[in-house]
Amino acid sequence: SIDPAHGGEDSGSLGTDGSKEKDLSLAVGQRLEKLLKMHQDAPVVMTRDGDYALDMERRLEIVAEGQADVLLSLHAGAFFSGVNLYVQPQTERDVPDGVIQENSSLKFAEILRQELKRKGFDVHQVKELPVYPLGRGDLPRVLVEMGSLTNGVDLATLQDPVRQQDFARALFDGLQ
Repeated sequence: SIDPAHGGEDSGSLGTDGSKEKDLSLAVGQRLEKLLKMHQDAPVVMTRDGDYALDMERRLEIVAEGQADVLLSLHAGAFFSGVNLYVQPQTERDVPDGVIQENSSLKFAEILRQELKRKGFDVHQVKELPVYPLGRGDLPRVLVEMGSLTNGVDLATLQDPVRQQDFARALFDGLQ
């Protein structure tokens, strides 16, 4: 599942030139969706495919209804520059009978990080934080902050259709 952040009246972060997070997250999400549909024999679930608002519960319902294999939540911030990847920390209640299991979200995020770096993006270390947009469960889930809309370099990158395609391609390659 691809979850482009915000939408409708909720514009998300704003760039110094008026760019809106909702538009940039949807643009990259749609590029990734197209790549997946061209190269995969599996359905692609988008939580939104236009400029409308969804509350967080509805987004997570769409993911569950679509029987997703992974969840990528796409965002663009206003504070930290570069690409940031977040996963839910694995808690003891997620691990049955004390058996240590690999955090599949963390593994997925590390693969995405390497692919984004390969495409020339400035990617920070993966962070484990309890981020609400990812929900809970054993499905690999990664929140991708694609860059900062208040950082001139990040903003130019996020607005460039070629770099949007590079970003989507890196996510696609990581999914493969």
